[in-house]
Parts: sequence; structure tokens; C-alpha cells
Amino acid sequence: PKVMAALIRALDDKSAEVRMAAAASLGRIGDKSAVDALIAHLDEEVPLVLNVIVEALRRRTLKNFGFQPYDILDESPDNPIDTLEKYKEAKERLARKRKEAIDKWKQWWAENKDTFEVNEIIR
Repeated sequence: PKVMAALIRALDDKSAEVRMAAAASLGRIGDKSAVDALIAHLDEEVPLVLNVIVEALRRRTLKNFGFQPYDILDESPDNPIDTLEKYKEAKERLARKRKEAIDKWKQWWAENKDTFEVNEIIR
């Protein structure tokens, strides 16, 4: 319990590296409280840390709601992102897509946290 509490507190550390290590550890050794803490930290600003949080959640819950912190902007030779306006529009679409996936995680947890069983198998 002390280790779990320390790892959960570390998700709020000022260092992105510490937050990332804490999320990864919670994904490996976490229990239900770890899933709750990881869900609560889906507002993480640093994409690399957020990616580790989502991967830890996927590992422990066996759920995937389509979140990809490193999705690229939609661009093709026929539709290049070649102006600042197009870049801003593409970036906004990407932000909406990420928010939708995060909202799905939060909704799922709100509906399932009372009956949820942690995946004990590490993949």
C-alpha cells in the first residue's frame, strides 16, 4: 500500500520523467486504485507521459478507446496542410479526437469502477 500511494503521488510530480516512470510502474504492478489514479490523470499535458498513462490503462483494463497521443495531422498530396489556417484546423480536429477518446475512458470508468476487476496478466 505504501508503494502504491507513493506511485500515485508521483503522477503529480513536476518532472515529466517521474510521472512517466510512475505511470509505467502502475501499469505493471497496479491495482484498482492505480486504474482510478491513471484515469484521473488523463488530462496530462506532456504527450509522452500521457501515452504511458494510456498504455498502462490498456494493460490493466484490457480496454482501448482509440487514444493515440502521437496521431499525425491528416494530410495528403491532394489536401496538403500548407497554410497556417489549415494547420490550425487539423490540429483542432486532432485535439477533438483525443478528447473524445479520453472522454470514453472516463465514461467507461464511471460506469464500471464498482464492478471492475484488474487484469492480473501483464502483456
